[in-house]
Amino acid sequence: MPKVHALLVGIDTYRLPRLNLRGCVNDVELAERLLRDRIAPADLVVERLCDEQATRAGMVEAFRGHLGGLGPGDTALFWYSGHGSTAPMPEGMPYAESAGMCQTLVCHDSRAGAPDLYDKELAVLAQEVLATGAALVTVMDACHSRSAMREAPAPGLTPRCAPRLEEAPPHLGDLLPELAAAVADPSRPAPGAQLPGHVAFSACDEWEVANEGQFPDGWHGVFTEALGHALTRLGPDATYRQVLGHARCRVEGRLLRQVPHLEAIGDLPDREVFGGALRPRATRITLRYLWGQWEVDAGAVHGTVTGSRFGVHRTAPFREVHVAEVLTQCSLVTPVGWTPEKDRQYEMVLTDVPLPPVAVSVRAEPDLLLRLTETVRTTGPGGRPSPHIRLIPPTDDGSASRLALRVRQADDGRSIQVTGLDDRPLASPVPADEHGVRQTVSDLEHIARWLQVRNLESASPALEEAVRLE
Repeated sequence: MPKVHALLVGIDTYRLPRLNLRGCVNDVELAERLLRDRIAPADLVVERLCDEQATRAGMVEAFRGHLGGLGPGDTALFWYSGHGSTAPMPEGMPYAESAGMCQTLVCHDSRAGAPDLYDKELAVLAQEVLATGAALVTVMDACHSRSAMREAPAPGLTPRCAPRLEEAPPHLGDLLPELAAAVADPSRPAPGAQLPGHVAFSACDEWEVANEGQFPDGWHGVFTEALGHALTRLGPDATYRQVLGHARCRVEGRLLRQVPHLEAIGDLPDREVFGGALRPRATRITLRYLWGQWEVDAGAVHGTVTGSRFGVHRTAPFREVHVAEVLTQCSLVTPVGWTPEKDRQYEMVLTDVPLPPVAVSVRAEPDLLLRLTETVRTTGPGGRPSPHIRLIPPTDDGSASRLALRVRQADDGRSIQVTGLDDRPLASPVPADEHGVRQTVSDLEHIARWLQVRNLESASPALEEAVRLE
């Protein structure tokens, strides 16, 4: 089997505290667990650099030392979670981008005694790995866009983009010596061009931001969480293009302004991930007692959320467990009305998934907004709040989410109507009276249930391709 050497870099803590993030080390832990779960131990070697370990010098040394010793048929994986930025092109580099800027990775000690790691330097390192005959896969969960072209960050998310470096660029001699040698030799290819054998995953387009947010098992990069979700669910014959397609759907289902990309030459996108090194994924979910608590082997990367329920497969009477805490690869559960045997393993099936409420932005007079709010608070079962919708401030129109609706009051104040975020009518206008308020909330719940169903994910990628909801 092909060997996979993985270098996983995650930087939450920077030497400059204003750059600190929250989900990058979690990304590294998630990636390592995924790799160890899907690749045989004899075929995988992992090295991690986190926080203060991920200095500029440390990253270069690990790239060369850990990824440079492979051979034909093997795969080198470089996974980076941290800040991306742009910086001026060093003087003497003739093949600059049109704006005279380079994309960079911000190392732990960048801008505090060391330069950023320039994309041209990464290209030099990539050429060294590819020269051994190994394939190279890079995953960049960082922003590489220019600050002047970025959108405002979505609510509840943190962009992984350090401010553009405004000071003078480093001297070419302060960067990798091999880069200076390439610049001095016009017969050598310019570092930076996409190379055969290199598969590059990026979290976003060059003018967008890569975000991190909170998930059931903690903070993660939105792209890393989606990529982990794809690698967990897809089979051993999955291709790079299929992984990107699955992850992209998951990212765009959460955000409208972050679109992941895949770059590779020729038929590389349609080859098996890591040269076919992935093992078949586990098909069953089991319940077991471990370290004083019950757990099922389905976690955040499998789509499990707090409040879900699993039932014992083919048993009478029906027995369930309630998900109390979601971890990356597993979940801690509480038996509901029964006591499992601690020395037995149970085969489980998913029986219930709580659906996230749909965000509703209301643009109406204060009195009407108050009446809508009170109705939403009491329209659920037993006079409780609606489980399907939640009202959000008008200034937060939910545009970062696919689960969002809008209520508008007419200019004359006489009627109200449910629309999409694009103002397309989704229900007929109704009078702005008590009956109209109740009808509007009823319409919102009806539409919200369809949106919730639309966003459900199938456990089988084959079913996802075979079923379409309009």
